[in-house]
Amino acid sequence: MSLSKHLNADPDAASTPLPADHAWLRMSAALSAHIPPIAGREDLLVVIEPGAGGGAPACFIRERATIEIDGT
Repeated sequence: MSLSKHLNADPDAASTPLPADHAWLRMSAALSAHIPPIAGREDLLVVIEPGAGGGAPACFIRERATIEIDGT
C-alpha cells in the first residue's frame, strides 16, 4: 500500500509531495506499525504529512480505516 499521498474525503484537495528524504513516509509507516495494539484492530493506516487531516490537526476516516495527522 502506498503512502505517497494522504487520503482525504475532499476529491479536490491537493496532496503535498513527499520531501526528498521521505521523512513523512517513514513516520507514517512507523505509526501504522504501532497502532494495531492501541486501537485493537489490524486494518488501520496512519498518514502523517503537512496538509493531512482535512483541515483539523488529526482525524479518523472510518470508511478508509485511516488516521490522518497534519504534519505542520
